[in-house]
Amino acid sequence: AAGIAALLFPSPTGPRVLNNARVDHNDFFRNSFGIRLGASADLAVDYNTSLEDSTWMRNGGVVDSAFVHNRISSAALDGIVFIPLGGTGAPNENVVVSHNEIVGLGGDGIQVAPIFGRLALIDSLISHNAIANNGRDGIRIEGGSGSGNLLGNNELTGNAEHDCHDDTVGAGTGGTANTWVKNTADTQNRPDLCEGATVTAAP
Repeated sequence: AAGIAALLFPSPTGPRVLNNARVDHNDFFRNSFGIRLGASADLAVDYNTSLEDSTWMRNGGVVDSAFVHNRISSAALDGIVFIPLGGTGAPNENVVVSHNEIVGLGGDGIQVAPIFGRLALIDSLISHNAIANNGRDGIRIEGGSGSGNLLGNNELTGNAEHDCHDDTVGAGTGGTANTWVKNTADTQNRPDLCEGATVTAAP
């Protein structure tokens, strides 16, 4: 179950969406999903706490929104996930993910994942997040999932596979489709993503 859900469902009256709304100062505990958002716009999700949700947040087709100042810990899977919107395949666009603390999860802190080769996150900002001690990657952008995104001033450490991981291909940092600047970390899957990080193979 999801604590808060605004999902795209086919119906005679059209999709259900959440627009021009704020989700703030909530405590989420042991949900399958704390928040699931689809086809939504102009949202602020801030100052929430997630403890032991399987995945705290999964977004598809969200635009012009901000996810800031949240604390996510001890999830079985992932913290914040971006996927294409079901059906239309629309990406998340013009999203800000900033000043979140994401620690001690079983999977990724922030994950961007394609479905059927469709982009999941474009023209967005991931900055000033503290992401540590997660079971796979701190920030993970899978091949073909994101482009035109700026990742800056994130602090990542102790993530089991890589602190910084980007499999996209393009004219961005390190041959990715995104720009990485002033991130600090210990490990990365390719050069130049994060300052002070060593390129390491996946364990």
